[in-house]
Amino acid sequence: MAAAQMQNLRLDKICRACLQIKKDMRPLFEQLTATMLMGISKVQVAVGDGLPSQLCLQCVHQISRCHSFKELVERNDIKLREYCTSLAMKNEAVMSMKKDEMEMCQDAPFMFIEMPHMQALPSGLAPLDGLFTDDTVTSGSVEEKVEIEYVPVAEKQQESPTNQLDKPDEALNSDEENYLQLVVFQASATVAPGRHVCNLCHKEFKHARWLKQHMRSHSNWIKANCKKPPMCPLCDRTFKGPGMLKMHMRTHEPRPPKQPTCSVCQRTFSTKTLLYRHRQTHFEQKTHQCTVCEKRFYSGYALRSHMARHRGERPYVCNMCSQRFYNPTDLKVHFRLHTGEKPLKCLECGKTFRRHSTLCQHMKKHRGIRNHVCNVCNKAFYEVSKLNAHMRVHTGEKPFECQYCSRKFAQQSALIYHRRTHTGEKPYCCKLCAARFTTSSARNNHMLTHTGHKK
Repeated sequence: MAAAQMQNLRLDKICRACLQIKKDMRPLFEQLTATMLMGISKVQVAVGDGLPSQLCLQCVHQISRCHSFKELVERNDIKLREYCTSLAMKNEAVMSMKKDEMEMCQDAPFMFIEMPHMQALPSGLAPLDGLFTDDTVTSGSVEEKVEIEYVPVAEKQQESPTNQLDKPDEALNSDEENYLQLVVFQASATVAPGRHVCNLCHKEFKHARWLKQHMRSHSNWIKANCKKPPMCPLCDRTFKGPGMLKMHMRTHEPRPPKQPTCSVCQRTFSTKTLLYRHRQTHFEQKTHQCTVCEKRFYSGYALRSHMARHRGERPYVCNMCSQRFYNPTDLKVHFRLHTGEKPLKCLECGKTFRRHSTLCQHMKKHRGIRNHVCNVCNKAFYEVSKLNAHMRVHTGEKPFECQYCSRKFAQQSALIYHRRTHTGEKPYCCKLCAARFTTSSARNNHMLTHTGHKK
């Protein structure tokens, strides 16, 4: 039964993808549809392969969506890999910082205890009062006598004038005072009971209050190690260093709005209306017909611009050379001749263009799409203009006539080159000498005499 159905397929009518005959059909080898189909599947298509050369509108939309989704996944995969790489580098930097901190702490191990809340303490009692005693500590029957170098406070003040209590030290805030008390406790907790040693300069004192008084001489060190971590002023998030805060601040910077982009040809537009009008050229039928020459167009805007050609209306004038045009788009493209601007760039070879249509024709050369086929000799071309010029080889038509000698040519470019023999115009000049030429090929051949290669 299936074989019988396959025998009844009309290859000139059915869709290449779903094998159905539908009302709205689109050529397979136009608007990069064949390229997208081969990009999302293992199907290989070629002009003249004997298989259906059309697709239904539903399959064209489905291919476009699949191709857009495939590109989205590939772009996001690249972003994820770059993010994971940067995250791994950050984690490695954090681990190295922690390792350095651990190595520094190994020289003077600290013992931390949970301090009681300030409100839970009796009035007038400091958080660490009572933790240090002046009594000599004995353990069992064994009494250890520790010989301590006793330095009176008066002599200490004379030897070290900078540590005199008469001179007012810089006031410590509540955070620094708590940190000072914690350092004093750490100094006592890391040595044997009854000994009071500074863990910063390793000096030993008889009483805890002398050690606490001595620790005020290290107030600069305490301040340096009691700084608050850098904080984001926008979201109050804290970081270990200013470098990480700087990287975080970039997340608050406003990002440029995303331009509307065509998912088929990646062309960008200033508004979504222009994008919608452009997408009609990929998928919609040419429903707007000219009443004079019966030529069809995708939109009413394109038809109105075409009708202005029949009426001879050229209301748009160039303010540089006074040349007139039918529509503002042609004027905009023409103005790039004066400015030298070529904003459209090929992603494959980097070549730049003034017109988007010229870029699309150029991209077909990279993809190998020759969808304009001669119905006489089956020779295929990238551009429809090249096909029209080729057809004159079969018909013998020469529509371009010289106004000076009445000689006729099959191509307009040949007429332009011939006309320069009458006018003496030589627009192509050598960059290294004063020689001028009528054609670019003659100029390029001349460059061989200077550099050994064409430019």
